[in-house]
Amino acid sequence: MQVADMSGFIQEIVTSGVFLGLIVVLRLLLIRMIRRKAEILSKEQRRWVTRVKNGTLAVTCIGLVMIWAPQLQTFALSLTAFAVALVVATKEMILCLTGSLLRVSTQSYKVGDWIIIDGVMGEVMDIDAFSTRLEEIDQKTCQFTGKSVSIPNSRLFTSQVENRNFSKTYNFQDISITVAYQDMNPVALQEAFQETVMRHINGFQAEGRRFTQRIARKKGIDLTDFTPVFGMRTSDLGHYAFTARVFLPTQESDSILLRITKEFLDLAHNMRHSEHQKKLVA
Repeated sequence: MQVADMSGFIQEIVTSGVFLGLIVVLRLLLIRMIRRKAEILSKEQRRWVTRVKNGTLAVTCIGLVMIWAPQLQTFALSLTAFAVALVVATKEMILCLTGSLLRVSTQSYKVGDWIIIDGVMGEVMDIDAFSTRLEEIDQKTCQFTGKSVSIPNSRLFTSQVENRNFSKTYNFQDISITVAYQDMNPVALQEAFQETVMRHINGFQAEGRRFTQRIARKKGIDLTDFTPVFGMRTSDLGHYAFTARVFLPTQESDSILLRITKEFLDLAHNMRHSEHQKKLVA
């Protein structure tokens, strides 16, 4: 009886080894077919790689359970105690697995999305049963930092997940430019500031409006008005601070803001010079 049990045990070990080997080979072949010699994977390719990884993991778990089912039945009496010990020892892994199920059921994010989780903003590069890998993005500049962050899926139960796909294409940008007062006319400066801003953003207004309309139809909500908002205030020293809140393409916003700042400061300098010349003539 013991010899029979031992031979069955050895047979299942061999079967498991062969099965795992086949799964590994199949997984490598499928991923190689998806990559097709590409050095940089597209979003669709990354999604298929993730599906292959998760699919082979599920097949592996099911196959091993089926292979070892007879042995598990033989040790049914000790299996309960073993299961309790296993749950205690692998609590975090179980939470990661259930967190993965929560993500699938709620569709909170997918590969290619921009999200904020645990205070980290990034683009989702890979998702497996236990973790989510992000390519970190600076929340102020919306530029990649070069850091990769792996977050356990168990955090989905304790952390708020914010999907920032909206900011991936268009985003609000705040402009604030301070000009020394020096007997300058603030009303004329404010008008010049508004004209400068509108001249640089007019080319993006129509596309931005179409973008928000698509988002509104998709989500079924009425989005905020994205018309530029201008303001003016004074600093503690009495200087003029001109502000604006505008809606711009995320990837081009930095260069647009730089051009606005340079042009307006140059305009303010010329206006100050003109005022000075008038005083000298008078």
